[in-house]
Amino acid sequence: MIITRSFSLTNFFVASSALGFQVFVLYPWHKKLDEGFEELKQEHIRVLDAIRGATLQERRGNPSQLDAIRGPTLQEQRNIPSQLNELRTKGWKGPVGSNARKSRLWLPRGDHTI
Repeated sequence: MIITRSFSLTNFFVASSALGFQVFVLYPWHKKLDEGFEELKQEHIRVLDAIRGATLQERRGNPSQLDAIRGPTLQEQRNIPSQLNELRTKGWKGPVGSNARKSRLWLPRGDHTI
């Protein structure tokens, strides 16, 4: 009887301590974090709006920069093997060193005749 009573009191003490910790420590900390995240969200939205405005002005001012960012078109990518074959006929030896194997990764499937 005394053993079961001690288990009950121990269980009550542990549960009460856990509840007190949640109510008095974790919940206020959660509210503080939530306020911080809300401020961070507002700051993030402000920065994104500033970036959008700047990029719109840049796009209107110099569209050739966007072409450089976009990279080669599909047609230009298809022309790369033929351009490499032209270079090879002119005496280009190809990639040298550790990058030699990596250079074949971008080729289209089935076309490895460089």
